Amino acid sequence: MSGKRYPEEFHIEAVKQVTARGYKVGEVAQRLGVAPKSLHDWIKRYGDESSQHQTVTAQQASARQPEAQINLGNLHTGLGEIERAAEAYKTAIDINQGYVPGYVNLADPYRRQGNEARAEDILRKGVEVIRGSAAIHHALGLSLVRQ
Repeated sequence: MSGKRYPEEFHIEAVKQVTARGYKVGEVAQRLGVAPKSLHDWIKRYGDESSQHQTVTAQQASARQPEAQINLGNLHTGLGEIERAAEAYKTAIDINQGYVPGYVNLADPYRRQGNEARAEDILRKGVEVIRGSAAIHHALGLSLVRQ
């Protein structure tokens, strides 16, 4: 409508309503007060299925690298697919038990589900496996504070 500029996070959330939740472009555009053409443009830029497919395909091509599994997990998290995200993070740890982001990212879906105790267990396992990691100690400290 008004030519108002919205932050990128707004665009991405609007796109998810169409691509991940199945709402029609016209419905979402009307509800959010944006032009349908703008929403179509945002879908092309941020989240049409072909771009998601390309991202998944690229990450699967390098699937034996823990970094690729973290990227897949982050993609699934962004789509609200928490179980698939957790599986990707677990795979990253299976590939390299000393990979710090695997533990930190794996704890996050459980935290989001309100299962802080499970997140703590994962982070404590990471502390055992990777001695001296400031990132894991930091994440564990935050987990303990949240409890």
